[in-house]
Amino acid sequence: MAAEYVVVLHLGAHKTGTSLIQKYLRDRPADLARMRLTFLTRTTTNEVLGWGMKPLEAPERLRDAVHKAAGSRVILRHRVPLPRALPLVAGGPVRTVVVSHENALGRPFIDDSPGLYPRAGQRLGGIVDALQGHRLRLVYYIRSQAQFLESYYLQTIHQGSSATFREWLSEIDLDAVSWAPLVETLAAAVGESNLVVKDFAEIKRGQNRFLEDFLHTCDHRLDPHVDYPDARNRSVSERGLEFALAMNPWLETETERKAARVWLQTHFNNTTGPRPVLFTDAESAALRERYDAENGTLLNRFGDRGAGAK
Repeated sequence: MAAEYVVVLHLGAHKTGTSLIQKYLRDRPADLARMRLTFLTRTTTNEVLGWGMKPLEAPERLRDAVHKAAGSRVILRHRVPLPRALPLVAGGPVRTVVVSHENALGRPFIDDSPGLYPRAGQRLGGIVDALQGHRLRLVYYIRSQAQFLESYYLQTIHQGSSATFREWLSEIDLDAVSWAPLVETLAAAVGESNLVVKDFAEIKRGQNRFLEDFLHTCDHRLDPHVDYPDARNRSVSERGLEFALAMNPWLETETERKAARVWLQTHFNNTTGPRPVLFTDAESAALRERYDAENGTLLNRFGDRGAGAK
């Protein structure tokens, strides 16, 4: 018999607000209880999904984690003090379990494998098989190709790379960064009616509206009001990138790389100085001309069918 709750798979893409959503879910147990929504913690998703570079090794661990989350009270999982726990009890049984992990489908670029997220089909097949019998909804955010490439490159710098943007870009086939093949793979795995593709550009309306829209997509019965402090995931500034390129070759351990990342994000981030200019205006325009219409078609075709209810 199918589960009474819906499992929402929020699996990316990278650099599309996944950290913001995960931090909100972590920080607001009372909100989740009122919405009868729960989620797998980052620790749990790291254990049951990981980086997505090989087939799902232990599908029963994912299945068990979802069952455990759906069957437990949010107040117990988050150890809410008793005075605060009383209003949470009225929330009722869990209706939605969110599994959010941007690494679940692997890396967006893999040597000798064309296209974005070339391991996605293999990985998602294992996830869907593990959750067979559950009602699934897959939520996936995309963004313009130029912005995605620039942002993901800066992420590689945070992780310790010392390649310049031009060196990194020389390994990327700009004719093979369409979202369409990936989205078709997602639709084939979960069914077109169970896939929602959203535009990360919605973040321009503000992070609270962005979170409200995500929650409504998880459960169309919700009309949430979110008031969450600014949790912007800072990137490096133009000057910070120069420091990182000079510093990263000398960093030998993960502890050193983390310390350097914290220092850069504190003192040389995109709020203290201008963002790096990576693509030229002409290059950005060429990518928009190549992909914008296609992106719009995907967003129209796989848009949130329940959005009108909000």
